[in-house]
Amino acid sequence: MVIMAMKKRYKIPLIVFGTLAVFYFILVVIRMFHFYNLDKTNEQVVKIHNTKLMMDDVIGKNLPPDPGAEADKTVQGIDANKNGIREGGVASICLGIANGGGAKGGE
Repeated sequence: MVIMAMKKRYKIPLIVFGTLAVFYFILVVIRMFHFYNLDKTNEQVVKIHNTKLMMDDVIGKNLPPDPGAEADKTVQGIDANKNGIREGGVASICLGIANGGGAKGGE
């Protein structure tokens, strides 16, 4: 009888502890993905900070060629110069600023 009472007394704390342990494990796994993506983000920030901006970039002489209909075939579009920005986006931003629209793209 005493052994049964001890088993019942420890049953609820064991269930609570087991549930907390499972949630903790799930949280650790989720945070691993977060820190992996954080490293990729920091690498991209370093790449951006190391990019040199020239006057030709500012006035639009170094714009990539217009990708045309090829740009809209996928969501990623075309990034010919591998700077992480779609070529159609670069052109619309730069041409919008040149037309006096600011960074909104000439709207």
